[in-house]
Amino acid sequence: MRNLPVSRRKLLSLGLVALAAPVLQACGSSSAPAQQSSSGATTPASSGQASSPATGQSAASSPTAQPVQSASTSSSPVVVTLAVYAGANRDWMPRFAKDWASKTPNVKLNIDQIDYNTMATKSLAEFTSGTMQDVLFSGCKWMAYNAAKGMFRAIDDYVKQKDPGMDDFLAATIADSKFQGKLYGLPFEFNSGNINVIYYNKDMVQAKGVKEPTDAWTADDFTQFVTKLTDSSKGIWGTDILPGTYYDMGCYARSFGGDVLSDPNFDKFTLATDPNAVKATQWMVDLRAKYKAAPNRAESQNMSVMFPSQKLASTASCICSFTSQKQSVGTKFNWGVVLGPTGPDGHRGYDSFAAIWNMYAKTKVPDLAYELMMALTTKEAATWAVLNDDQPPARASVWRDDTLNKENNIFQRLADWVTNGKDQGPFPIPANLRFNELQDKWANLSPPLFYGEVPFEQGIQQIQQQCEKIMAEPAP
Repeated sequence: MRNLPVSRRKLLSLGLVALAAPVLQACGSSSAPAQQSSSGATTPASSGQASSPATGQSAASSPTAQPVQSASTSSSPVVVTLAVYAGANRDWMPRFAKDWASKTPNVKLNIDQIDYNTMATKSLAEFTSGTMQDVLFSGCKWMAYNAAKGMFRAIDDYVKQKDPGMDDFLAATIADSKFQGKLYGLPFEFNSGNINVIYYNKDMVQAKGVKEPTDAWTADDFTQFVTKLTDSSKGIWGTDILPGTYYDMGCYARSFGGDVLSDPNFDKFTLATDPNAVKATQWMVDLRAKYKAAPNRAESQNMSVMFPSQKLASTASCICSFTSQKQSVGTKFNWGVVLGPTGPDGHRGYDSFAAIWNMYAKTKVPDLAYELMMALTTKEAATWAVLNDDQPPARASVWRDDTLNKENNIFQRLADWVTNGKDQGPFPIPANLRFNELQDKWANLSPPLFYGEVPFEQGIQQIQQQCEKIMAEPAP
């Protein structure tokens, strides 16, 4: 798996600890709002959940939607806690959260910064200790597992009361925010995949007299393109495409009309049993083993600098690396960007990764938590985030924003693709929720096959057999 652009998703897929251990029931949140006593003093809330004003039922368990409440008018501020990404590249998160708090009477906002790559395991620990924030982020890779363990509160009742603009969210991000039919969060990020946006060196293309690619190109066109641009005498390869994750391969399997996990339940691993997935895998392997158009394992060191240093004629990456590609290339050469190639029947697969704001199941301030979630997923916040922090939005309208597409309309083109009604891309979370185990197995077993180090049938069957065992396990 190459090093740059390394998306947060790739780091997570390679670095997470398996979420297989049972999780203990959490204690009450430490961020409980103060309650006014008869003497006028403030005392901690007496239970782990806020009572519904109308019924006295807990907000988490009440099936009836309750009005979204403002902060208490008590003299003591109501504490609301929020977990945001650590690091300066997501400044929009605390920015819009603080703006919401400044406009919400009697609220004290506490913000915790947590590294994205450790959040899956961090949230497990916080849930067990009862220290989970009222609002926190998740990736769709672990959200379903956390929801299954009772960490998050379903928000369907709140959405029915106060629509956050559900029709504007990309449908795939809403699907990623659900578990067993219930909505457990509001999405704020969407990515189509790690390797299905192709950046290419226009100067190299022109020098070789090769036709520039368009979004209409096919897998065969891609093969011819990268083969023609490969120049072994100069140490230049046509592409670096490599499925570092099983869902990377799943995108291209979908382009060929298949999948790596059986649709729609994702309960079986099908890399070697789905004929179209086999064809896609053979195509991917041939780029190295047959055509020598991509670097082998030894040559793949320092991949992070190969495109900007012009050792690669094209690089397979994600839309989330658009700004980093622009910055790393600078004025060294002219470059372009297109969507990944389609399969034989014109399909182009994607995996619809979403990042999501969730509400802690035992929050004592569910009404305020939902208001904060809405504030962090507005069109205004999403537009600012993508323009300033390179955060790919979950809202379709932002993908089509004129300012975002002024320099290059790849965002508009990508939005048109993932909303065309023809190409479907639900993120392939295993039915038994053993995402990390499946990905770890893939990361360990797949490189020999895709680097052409073992015979095709041997390599694909080894992956199939070992991943089948994981899929056959019960949910942890």
